[in-house]
Amino acid sequence: MSAHEWLHIPYSTAIIACNLVMLVVAMVGYKLIHAASRVISVISAVLFLALFVELWLHLPAHYAGTSVNLGTALLAISIFASWQITWAPYVSDYSRYLPEETPSRSTFLWTYLGSAAGASWVMIIGAFAAVIGGDALNSDSIGFLAHRFPAISGIVIAALLISGVPGSAQSPYGAFLTTLSGVSASGRLRSAPTARTLFVVGFTTVSTLLSILANAHVMSLFQNVTLFTLYLLVPWTAINLTDYYLVRRGEYDINALFERNGHYGLVNWGSVLIYFATIAVEVPFVNTSVYVGPIAKHLGAADVSWIVGLVFGTVAYLLLAARSKRLAATRSEAAEACAGGVPAK
Repeated sequence: MSAHEWLHIPYSTAIIACNLVMLVVAMVGYKLIHAASRVISVISAVLFLALFVELWLHLPAHYAGTSVNLGTALLAISIFASWQITWAPYVSDYSRYLPEETPSRSTFLWTYLGSAAGASWVMIIGAFAAVIGGDALNSDSIGFLAHRFPAISGIVIAALLISGVPGSAQSPYGAFLTTLSGVSASGRLRSAPTARTLFVVGFTTVSTLLSILANAHVMSLFQNVTLFTLYLLVPWTAINLTDYYLVRRGEYDINALFERNGHYGLVNWGSVLIYFATIAVEVPFVNTSVYVGPIAKHLGAADVSWIVGLVFGTVAYLLLAARSKRLAATRSEAAEACAGGVPAK
């Protein structure tokens, strides 16, 4: 949308041009994404620091606020939560390529610093801009921010437009890594570079067509997709983190994870059931432009589905893990009894 408005080119042309840049970066892959990220991170840091100071100095001395209700506040929190949770697959895919001796603490802290602290900073700048700009920000966010520095507004616009390139390129590249990790253990995928090229081209083509078809509704569609992604990833996050931190405490047999008939089994049907049950529990609390759950309506349109999902998924998985542990202990006792010549009860 920003490129369309500021480059004065048709919407579809802007979408195609932006996605072609993203496609080239994603096709080259890991090294180019990181090289671009390093350069743009420095540019963005300088730009957003300048915007933070400029907006801070122009905040009204007394701000009475607006008619923000609980539903609006929770929607904002949900969007922020979805931003963090939907990056989990990227972190999972990238962290597996780190050197084996990399401390998990370092992996966590650098990931948190870049994702949470970086996103919070930008969102605070957005909140400052909303207080100062109001409708002006809503109608032309890029223009409003750029004109905080009239002498270099063109440079600011260019920096804002290119700041999202590395992150956008990680979408098709990250989607490929996720797909690769799902099938590579079987040996069916032999040529990763060729497969990556075909995958990211297909991914980018589909996303480009959908963006063009959405046209004026693209931002509303993006918000709904983000929220629905949150509803789907919350159960996965609850199960994954509970298993890692509370059940297994980081102790895994890595080789067994890639064995079809290893002791982890081919499919953990209990976890699958909890995943879908958690989604079902979330539905009544959902609030989107497509669907509003009955409980969300009674909560003043507040969307707490992801909170409910995290709690339900965590508790359900802990109960499943406790049951599995008891069954395993019973089987072990029975096996020992049989081995000792004592009939099992």
